[in-house]
This record gives sequence, C-alpha cells and structure tokens, in this order.
Amino acid sequence: MQRRKPLLRRRSLKQARAKRTESFGRELRETLERLPGGLVFRERARIGPFVADFVCPAAKLAIFAGEEDETRSRWFSSQGWRVLTFTEAECSDAAFVRGAIARLFELRLVRPAE
Repeated sequence: MQRRKPLLRRRSLKQARAKRTESFGRELRETLERLPGGLVFRERARIGPFVADFVCPAAKLAIFAGEEDETRSRWFSSQGWRVLTFTEAECSDAAFVRGAIARLFELRLVRPAE
C-alpha cells in the first residue's frame, strides 16, 4: 500500500507546480492564440481525472507544460485524445510549438471539427 504524502506537503507541491506552469502557460497561451486555422484552445480544462493546461476539444488535443506523465498520456490515449507536452524551453520557442501542432494536423493524427 502506497503511503500518501502529508496534506501540507501535497498543497505546497501543487502550489509550486501552479507557479511554475503559470510562466510557461503564459508563453504557450500567446503562441496558441496566434495559430492559423481557427483552432480554439481552452485553458486549464478538466478532462476526466486530469486538468490540461490547454485543450482543443474539436481536435481532441490536450497540451501540457511541464514534465511527461505516462499515466496521463495512456489515459488520454485510451479516450481518443492526443497529448503534447512541452518543456519550459520549448514553450518559449513559439516556432517549435506551432510546428509540433502543425505536424499533428499534417499527419492527420488530429482533425479539426468540420
């Protein structure tokens, strides 16, 4: 049986993650707002048991800023979603983010709503 972290420790970890992702979330938000094709992204959206930093419901695309999480990725995949995770350095590179999203559409791994 796995031991739970003390409540105070869990809260501080949650707050630290929120502060950390806030800065790259801002950069990522600015990049997503400038994407061509009329894609609409929602910020901090709850999908099942997870909260994605950004989602495009029409394309079933979830975007996270931070570290890769295999459990989360498997869950989203089982629900028919695609997941992109960007590191802090990648979030600040708008061309990289746009390119990664564009590649998904070019490869038809995600499709915009018609």
